[in-house]
Amino acid sequence: MTGEQWVAVRRLLDEVLDNPDTRPEMLAALRQRDPETCDELERLLAEVEREQEQGEESEPAASDMGGQTVGPYTIVREIGRGGAGTVYLASREEAGARVETALKFLRTDFLRGAPRRTFQRELRALARLNHPHIARLLDWGSIPGGLLYLAIEYVDGQSITRYCAQERLRLADRLALFEQACEAVEHAHRNLVVHRDLKPSNILVAGGGQVKLLDFGIAAELDSAAETTTLAQRALTPAYASPEQIEGRPVTVATDVYSLGLVLYELLAGQLPHSKDADQFWATLNEEPDPPSRRAILGEVSAREIAGDLDKIVLQAIHKDPERRFLSVELFAADIRRFREGRPVLARRGSRLYVLGRFLRRNRLNVAAASLAVFALAATAGVAVWKWRAADRNLAEAQRDYHELRAFARTVISNIDAETAASPTQAQRRISETITKYLDQLSKGRQDDEELQLQIADAYVQLGLAQGQLTHPNQGDPASALRNFEQAYQISLRQWRTKASRNSGIELLHAALEAALARPDPAPAAAFLSSGIGTAQELLFRFPKDEEVLRTFSGAYGVLAQRLRAAGDLPGAIEDFQKAIGFADRALAEKPDYVGALSSKEGYTGELGNTLRLEGRFEEALADQTRAGQLARQVAELHPANHTRREEAFKLLGRCEALRGLKKYAEAQRDAHDALAELTAIASQDPGDDQAKADVSLAWFRLGNVQFSEGRIADATVSFRESLRLREELYERHRASLQASQNYERGLIRFAEVLLAARQDSAAEGKVDVALALSADILKQAPTEVYAAADLAKLYRAKATCVERSGRRLEAAGWLRQSLQMWHEICQRSPLDVGLAAAARECARALARFEAGT
Repeated sequence: MTGEQWVAVRRLLDEVLDNPDTRPEMLAALRQRDPETCDELERLLAEVEREQEQGEESEPAASDMGGQTVGPYTIVREIGRGGAGTVYLASREEAGARVETALKFLRTDFLRGAPRRTFQRELRALARLNHPHIARLLDWGSIPGGLLYLAIEYVDGQSITRYCAQERLRLADRLALFEQACEAVEHAHRNLVVHRDLKPSNILVAGGGQVKLLDFGIAAELDSAAETTTLAQRALTPAYASPEQIEGRPVTVATDVYSLGLVLYELLAGQLPHSKDADQFWATLNEEPDPPSRRAILGEVSAREIAGDLDKIVLQAIHKDPERRFLSVELFAADIRRFREGRPVLARRGSRLYVLGRFLRRNRLNVAAASLAVFALAATAGVAVWKWRAADRNLAEAQRDYHELRAFARTVISNIDAETAASPTQAQRRISETITKYLDQLSKGRQDDEELQLQIADAYVQLGLAQGQLTHPNQGDPASALRNFEQAYQISLRQWRTKASRNSGIELLHAALEAALARPDPAPAAAFLSSGIGTAQELLFRFPKDEEVLRTFSGAYGVLAQRLRAAGDLPGAIEDFQKAIGFADRALAEKPDYVGALSSKEGYTGELGNTLRLEGRFEEALADQTRAGQLARQVAELHPANHTRREEAFKLLGRCEALRGLKKYAEAQRDAHDALAELTAIASQDPGDDQAKADVSLAWFRLGNVQFSEGRIADATVSFRESLRLREELYERHRASLQASQNYERGLIRFAEVLLAARQDSAAEGKVDVALALSADILKQAPTEVYAAADLAKLYRAKATCVERSGRRLEAAGWLRQSLQMWHEICQRSPLDVGLAAAARECARALARFEAGT
């Protein structure tokens, strides 16, 4: 039986287990259609029944489990059973109180064919979900015999459809509950998790009308959506399954949009679009659903309330073609909010008459009042006076803005004297405070002038770039840069919420990605940027071929990938780098000579190579870096400038590391030398450009890596010393900068390692102690950065070597144990990074040798 056939059988098993009364008829119909599948299904059913009778481990019976202890949990009673396994109510002790928990035991064949690493990765993704409307995955483990269990937040509630029926909720209240469910699913999607089995029984309403989504335990990461061996493929409810699920095609966020659309259909109409007597799979694939208003049978919601906008919204959500549905759950929910607020809905895209009608309905009182006012003014000729006063007021505002802008320009010009003109970065520092002052003044006025506000937002971004953007000459002031990026984001967000125009959406994304780059802690930065991307998703719906929109999304996903990588999520980073490259390709398809899109493709192709290298995929990394280098040369030819030359050099440094991983040291050294020469030449043009100095220090560092790997300790010592000299100089000038602190700390660590290899133990310990003093503050600023934690683990390991060689064996053991403990935590957070795993194994071996006395 193929993997696809197995998936189909598992789906059917869930269905027949959930419907014991109709099981004989279902099996008879399946026997006629597909005897082979029916044989396998009956075999599985017999196995389930045998396990229930015998109480085998793979399906524990309630009588066997009641009162038993599993980890910290004491089982109380069985509360559910299905094709995936059995669910029990359990309790655990927490702060002196008993907390109720749901324990789900997974059948042993539920994971058939799924690698344990894949399963663990999915569980880590699910544990990231932290939302008030999601029942959280709290813990997981196994009991003797290997039976797996999930510990999930226990929810005492009713399905959303039953709750609405029991409370006899009106339309507005049903939509409000449904929006809560959308918020939860949207949160999951932003964390790269798709549910796959949304249905009323998985959307509970607890006390106080709070929605809670269940069964993310059968969900899957979006980057695993095309696999057929993960646990997520094993469960599906036919009545709510999308066409792509039934046909075995890749599952995306559109799948959850479809299932949510069916839930909304049922909330509005009181029933699903297809008859219960029909073959659900066949109906989903072949029948065109009626609008919900035609099947409305509820007393609380009339067909008249549903007809029109809500019909259009629901039918778009459940379109058979995933590309024709809402592109995200957020866009789906946004259209429902538009309906509730009386605004035109995107699903309808009506004529001007429709839009005008919605406006009149939404503003009945205002329109009436305005009509009376106009009549009165016209009757008394007062309209002329009113217009004159408005014009006078506008003229006064314009004159004030004009005077402020002139004062701003005079001040800036007076600050650029002969001395500052000789150094761009010095000029930037001299004018930054002046620019901030006038931007703050301008941003407070004319809130209704979108063009002016977006220009101000862009000015804040440009100021932030000059203060602390890592890919251009800057002043080394990331804290000020972050403040200005966030100010730009807030201005853009206000304009987006007011008008949702193309320009406000682009500016919002631009500011969001720069703020995410500047935020020190990667996981919150990624969450912030993911929220910004979700907010602006409507842009893709409205401007699917706009090259600037596509390029902006490319940049946003590229930065999101960088922050995910820093937090240790390599699969998520790889997926988002691929998305970034895909958006750049789409922009280039619309405009082949678009340098901005070509630059994005070049940059994120190189970053994808860097990430693949961390997973040990050196050949793929080298191919990507080589491709990125070719693209960088194209960009430099089209737009010759220092920053495009810098990107060419950085692609050489990326190739250098991939070649080092493949032990091709001669080629690696050649690329490192070429990059060093280019970056040194760029830095010499502006002595005040601290970013250029940081670039040169990185080139020395990469060259030292190659030499150290080759065993050329003397040459590596020279290279690391020069790298450290530059990093120390930058750190002394920018102690408040996390980037400067990290660069200096990493320079100290590597130099200490090469000194230890040269048996210069005393000098090495001095460097380690300086780095240890820095590390606590770095981790305080970026607690979720896995590589900051790895730096500290390396320091503990190096310190252990230093003190052991000086004869302090007891102290050395303590440092080794601290290092190994940190490595265990780091590898749990980033299990696919081969370098971190190798360092952890080497530390474990060192501690074992130490404890054995060898």
